[in-house]
Amino acid sequence: MVITAAVLAMAGQQQTASPDPTEIDSVEVTGRRLEDAARDFARSVDDRPPLGTLPGRWSKPLCISVAHFQAPWGQYVSDGVGRRAREVGLDVGEPGCRTNVLIVGTDDGARMADALVRADRRRFRDRVDHSSKDLFDLAKFRTSDAPVRWWQITYPRTIDDGVLMGGRSLNTPDASAPVMAVRAPSLIRPTLRYDIETVTVVVDLSKTGKASMTALTDYVAMVVLAQIDPDRAPAGQSSVLNVFEDPDFYSEGMTDWDADYLHAVYAADQNRNSVAGHQAEVARVLAARRQQRSSAEALLEGE
Repeated sequence: MVITAAVLAMAGQQQTASPDPTEIDSVEVTGRRLEDAARDFARSVDDRPPLGTLPGRWSKPLCISVAHFQAPWGQYVSDGVGRRAREVGLDVGEPGCRTNVLIVGTDDGARMADALVRADRRRFRDRVDHSSKDLFDLAKFRTSDAPVRWWQITYPRTIDDGVLMGGRSLNTPDASAPVMAVRAPSLIRPTLRYDIETVTVVVDLSKTGKASMTALTDYVAMVVLAQIDPDRAPAGQSSVLNVFEDPDFYSEGMTDWDADYLHAVYAADQNRNSVAGHQAEVARVLAARRQQRSSAEALLEGE
C-alpha cells in the first residue's frame, strides 16, 4: 500500500418538576443510572460496522506513520496515538515497520482524501469481502468538509486461530477463499472476529480551529483505536469528540469517559453474535469501569 510522494506533497488542520421523594435503595438507583449513561455513551459514539460484519478492534501491533505536520507536531501525534494504544494493551511497531495507521495533515482535506483514494484504491476498497463501508460512504470520505475524516479496513478472522476469511479477487493468485472448520457450531457464540487492518486519517489543519494539539491528538487516537461514527458528535456526552464544538473545554484531551470507553472496547468479550450484543457488552464493561473509578475516587476523598 504505497502512498506516493507526489500525493503527499499536495498537503500544506423547559425543566420538569421533580417527583416526590421515594424510598429506593440508593445503590440500585446509582447503578441503574450508571448503566444508562454507559449505554448512552456507547450508542452516541459507536459507528455501525460494514454490512454483514460485527464491530472490530485491533489485534496486531500498530505501525503509525504521520505526514505533513510541522515539526515537532508530527512526532507528537505519533507518540500520542501510540501511548493511547499501549494504554489499552496494544503494541506499537518499531521504526521501519509496515504502516497500518496513516495520519496525514493538509490544508485541503477533501483534495487530499480524493488524491489518497486515487493513488491507492485498495487501501480503501480491499479485496476481502465486506472489509470496508460502501461506495456511498467512500464518496463522503472524499468530499466531506469535516476537520478530521477517517477510513478503516477490517478483516474477518477465525476466533480460535486468526485465519483470514472472505473472498478474494479472482485476478490474484490467492483467489481461493479459505475453508473454515467449525468445531462447535453455535447460534450464540460467533466463529469470526473482526480485526482492524488499516486506518487512514486525514486532518484538515485549516479547519481544526482553536483545538489544542493535545485534544486533536486524542481525537485522532479515538478514531484510530475504535470504530467511531463520523457523522455525529456525541451530543450531551463528555467526550473529546466534541472538541470542535467546544475547543476550550476539551483542551486537555480525552475525558475519563473516553479513556474508559476505549478500555471497554478492548476488554469486552467478543463472543456476541450481533452488533447490538457487542454494543451491550461494551456498555456493560464501561459501566463497571465507571463504578470502579467512582469507588476509587471516593476512597481517596475519604483519606
